[in-house]
Amino acid sequence: MGFVKQLVLQPRFWWLLLIGWSGLIWLLATRQSVPTSGNNLFDYVWRQGGHGLLHTILYLLALRAAKCSWRPSQAAAFALIFSSGHAVLDEMIQHYVPGRSANFEDVITNLAGVLFGLLIVKIWKPSIKWI
Repeated sequence: MGFVKQLVLQPRFWWLLLIGWSGLIWLLATRQSVPTSGNNLFDYVWRQGGHGLLHTILYLLALRAAKCSWRPSQAAAFALIFSSGHAVLDEMIQHYVPGRSANFEDVITNLAGVLFGLLIVKIWKPSIKWI
């Protein structure tokens, strides 16, 4: 068995990946300013798409990590609660960052990303081998 395949089979790999992804999201949330292109529509779509995508991936990683440690129903509950809580906390953190603000619309976009991850699992699970 190859090194990468052995690594991917280790539960701690998925937990560390989840922690790393969570850290990346919070690192981005604590940046004091976000660069813009000057095109308001593009910037809006880019930011909202980024919020959703980051939290879709967060949900999928939380589900995969939890499935390594718990039964499927427990893993599904953990992934949904963890990623939803993270989505809200992400915006709460921004409230305390100079130059940033907590935005309810971003919370909704983050939660939509989590739900999109759930939808991916429900619809395409048989064809996604790593989940």
